[in-house]
Parts: sequence; structure tokens; C-alpha cells
Amino acid sequence: MSESNANWWAFSIDPEARAERIHDSPTGEREINPVLSGGRRDLTYHSYLALEKLLQCQIPTSKTPDERIFIITHQMFELAFKEMIFDLAVLTKTFIQLLALHDGLDFLKTAIGTERDFWLPPLTASARIKFSCKELMPMIMRFLLNKGEEETFSGIEFYKFRNNLTPASGFQAAQFRLIQRAFGKSNLLTVHLFPSQAFRGTYGETGNKEELTTVIDKLILQDDLKTALPPETSETAQIAEFDDLAHRLLSRLPSLGEGAPRPIPIPLLREDLVEHNIENFRKILIHQRAGASETRALLDREQKAVEQFGQDLKESAKRENERRNGLNSAREGAFYLHTVAPEAPLAKIMNRLVSADVALHGAHEESFLSLHMKVARENLREVQEHAKEIGDPEPPIGTGGGGIPYLGFVMRNLLPLFPAFIAYRDLEDTPVLSWVE
Repeated sequence: MSESNANWWAFSIDPEARAERIHDSPTGEREINPVLSGGRRDLTYHSYLALEKLLQCQIPTSKTPDERIFIITHQMFELAFKEMIFDLAVLTKTFIQLLALHDGLDFLKTAIGTERDFWLPPLTASARIKFSCKELMPMIMRFLLNKGEEETFSGIEFYKFRNNLTPASGFQAAQFRLIQRAFGKSNLLTVHLFPSQAFRGTYGETGNKEELTTVIDKLILQDDLKTALPPETSETAQIAEFDDLAHRLLSRLPSLGEGAPRPIPIPLLREDLVEHNIENFRKILIHQRAGASETRALLDREQKAVEQFGQDLKESAKRENERRNGLNSAREGAFYLHTVAPEAPLAKIMNRLVSADVALHGAHEESFLSLHMKVARENLREVQEHAKEIGDPEPPIGTGGGGIPYLGFVMRNLLPLFPAFIAYRDLEDTPVLSWVE
């Protein structure tokens, strides 16, 4: 933990400690409003928000005016991600404190209780996470949606500076990867899916020559690798395991007992759907090479990529099903919470987190990733049309990570296989979803 970030993590969920002031300390925390000579203080709005640094963090590559909103939009995303990660830390610390209650009665009374001082930090944290996913990030994304009379970003202007950024890409958002891991997506993130030629060529990698990479590969994340894959000593290490931690907490809750209604089993991933997605991936590769000569080398490279993706997806599905088979007690506890204490703070928190996952990763048109794909598609269309008008045969085509086909494939086909908090979902009705058996 850097000293500049020490105050950020110097928080407490203990009711007695929450109001304590942060003072200078050997661990790096610092008093930002010390008493100076004569008893006066030196803190101002400007220094409290570190505006000198904050407002110098925008460094465009071009003189195109629209590049400024492009930079600020992505910086707003990263600030929203930082707050989400912190809120997940508050929830993580709360759940760990609950699990540390060894007396079963004390645990149950606290877990389904409504004691305000204990539950207030995680309640506000979970509400912020839901708000960020459902309202804030989609709203920020609309800055880049060039549609209608109220166009706020121009694809034609984007064309003028996009090549300056190659291969910079949203696939390199390490904080977003950590959030996805907290939301139970770790098994998916290990799948080799995205073309890596642009990254390998630009970053000068001479070792591994694989055609595909994962979004948590060092090649993609570069210096931010530890953000997505934090070491055990990091403040964020336990956040990556938050989905498992939530299931551990649910498994400590009792079942309804003999003769009571039982929850439907946790659905497992079907083998035929995995095979279907492997075939869909093959179709993406065929579409991407449209117009190219079908040389033996190209076909062999495609087949190798399909085999790598297929092997990864099968292994991920196997690990996910093994995990789900071990969550029967969590399912019983989730059903108990849903039935006995549906208005308890813990139930509210779980409901908000499930909603946040849907708002962030869902395939519906207002989800964050759907809007992301819409923005990319609209800008790409405008860029291509403009390129034709000016006779440019090779317009910028999008992200270094493969662009719209891969983003859409992941959102529509892969992310639904790895929903967060699976033991808590779909408790009201029997789920009738294409990806379960």
C-alpha cells in the first residue's frame, strides 16, 4: 500500500472507531488538516480534493476537442470503479466479522438482525454499488454515445485521434477485472479469448506467441496486473474472493428444517451449451477473416485458437460446476434468509448485489456492457462511413482487444454462465433459463 493511498484504507466498521480522526502515523496515514502555529488550520476545498493533481491528469494526444471528454469519461469510470472496490471492501470486512462469531446463536441474531450501528456501513456501501452499476456508469457511458440531435461525442472526431492510442483498450481496465472477480467471474476470466496480435506487436513481447490471451494476462494489464490479481498482502486481496465469502456466510445460516419447503437446486452448466459457445467462437473467427485468402496457415491458426478456447471453456465450466456442487448449504441458508427474514439488512444487501451484477453484466439494452457495445458500434459505424468518404482504406477499427464481436459474444453468451451469488438467485420461481439443466 502506497503512502498516498494509506488514508483511503484507514477505515473501520466498528461503531466506536468510525468517528476517529486519521492522524500522522508510521503506517503512512496522515493528518490532512493539522493545527498550525497560532491555532489556525490550513485545509481548503482545493487541497482536500487534491485538485492540483486531479485537474492535471488529463493529457490528450491530439488537438481534437472531443478527445478531452473521451479522457474524462474513462477517468470517471475508473473513479467509480475505485469507489465500488472500496464498497466491496466494506462488505468484505462486515462478512468476515460476522463469520468470526463462533457462537451459533450470536451469529444468527446478528446475521438476520437489524442492529443499526452494525449494518449501516454495509447497507450504504451496497446501495452505492447498485447505484454505480445501474445508474452512474450507464449515464457516464452516454457521454460517448453519438446519437440524435444531442450528440455529445463524434465518431468522426474520434477517427482523428483513435490511432494515437493503439493498442490502448478498455480490456486493460484492471479495476473492472477485480470487480468481476468479486462478482464470481474468476473462472471466466481465465479463458483465452481475445486476439493479442496488436498488444504483442506494440508492447514488443517476444516470448509467448499464442494468438489469444486472457483479459487478466500481464500482456493486457501491464503495470496494473496487481490491481486485478492483488497479492495476499494487499488491502484488496479478499475482495477478489468476495463471491465465495458471501456463500460462506449464507452457508452458516440454518435450513428451514424437516417438512419445510426446500429450494430448487443450484443449476449446473450444460455441456451442450459449452459446445454451442465453442462453435459460436469459431463463427467469430470466420467472420473476422471475411475476404482474406483461406491459406493453410490461416486455417491452422484458427483451429488452434478454437481448440485453446474450447479447452479453457470446458475447464472453466467444470470448475464452476464443482464449485456449485459444494454450495448446497449456502443454497439452504439463502432460502432461509429469503423466507424467514426477507427484510433483514443482509437480505437487502444480497438483493442489491444481485441487481448490481445484472445492471453491470446483463444482456439487456440498458446494462453497462450493452451500452458499451452500443457506443463502440455507433462510433465504429460513423468512423467507417467517414473513412469511405475521404478514401481511407484502413480506418481505425476499435479496441486492441478485438472489438465489438468479442464484447458482444462475452456479454450475450459467456457472462450469463457465471452469475454472481448463484446460491441466492432465482429463489422465488423455478428458473427456466437456457443455460441450466
